[in-house]
Amino acid sequence: MRKPLSVLFCIVLLACTLLCGCTQTMQETQNYDVVATVFPAYDFVRAIAGDALKIKMLISPGSEAHGFTPTLDDLALVQSCDLFIYTGGETDNWAKDQFASGNLDTSRFKALAMTDCVDLLPVPTATQTHEHDNEHDHAHDDATWDEHVWTSPDNAVTLISAFCDILCELYPENADLFKTNATAYTAAIKAEESNMQTVIDNAENKLLVFENRFPFTYFCEQFGLSHVAAFDGCGGNTEVSAATLDTLVQTIKSNHIPCVLYLEFSRMETADQLVSATGCTKREMHSYHNVTREDFENGVTYVDLMKRNTETLKEALS
Repeated sequence: MRKPLSVLFCIVLLACTLLCGCTQTMQETQNYDVVATVFPAYDFVRAIAGDALKIKMLISPGSEAHGFTPTLDDLALVQSCDLFIYTGGETDNWAKDQFASGNLDTSRFKALAMTDCVDLLPVPTATQTHEHDNEHDHAHDDATWDEHVWTSPDNAVTLISAFCDILCELYPENADLFKTNATAYTAAIKAEESNMQTVIDNAENKLLVFENRFPFTYFCEQFGLSHVAAFDGCGGNTEVSAATLDTLVQTIKSNHIPCVLYLEFSRMETADQLVSATGCTKREMHSYHNVTREDFENGVTYVDLMKRNTETLKEALS
């Protein structure tokens, strides 16, 4: 019986070794230096850190960020990272709940809300034409302010600076690299911002019409653009009523709007109805919130999406 027992012992030992090796590999692949919920934060950190850090975007490419619910694996990723960057608005209420319950122990990692880095603006009321106004109040109530702070290039630059500061604090040995990269990426954003500004300055029309949700409060504020949309902000409601549809049709016709705008991942049902009713065209205005799997794998950046939006503005403001 000794030989069979020896063979059995070897088999068990080998299985345990393989299992431990697989477990260790899984743990290694799941450890990230920085975890970011949405694409802008992921992209900004990627640009700053280069290859010096392991970065994870928590929300899968191609998925709708507003309906995100973390899995236990997602929470484990956050708990094991050094820096967790989240939006800070209603989309990330799950994170606030996890902090409050202690399921995510923020004494073990740094947590940074993007909404804590910039001045906030209130969510506008839908289906009303909103004129740009330099005199406005900055709202700081969870129920009223817009969380899509990154849509403004100026805010993007502010966020990059904030991310760079905290990364230098966490990884001082890479501080020079981070600062150099942050400066370069800021310059790239400012260059495309200038192109956008030129298009807007030369446009006769300063009104944007969105067929559904509206996450561009900060963008329109920065560039002095008016807007009308089917829904305020990016709430869960996506069914456009007949009355709202009629308001959008009349707005397009009365203001001679050449192009109605839709967001990435939109089903474009309302956009198609508006095109049919008014003869306008339709174009995507990217909110940078998330990207398709193809764009993600191709390494698309915030600046790349800015360039797409610049081309859209040329048509929408013509």
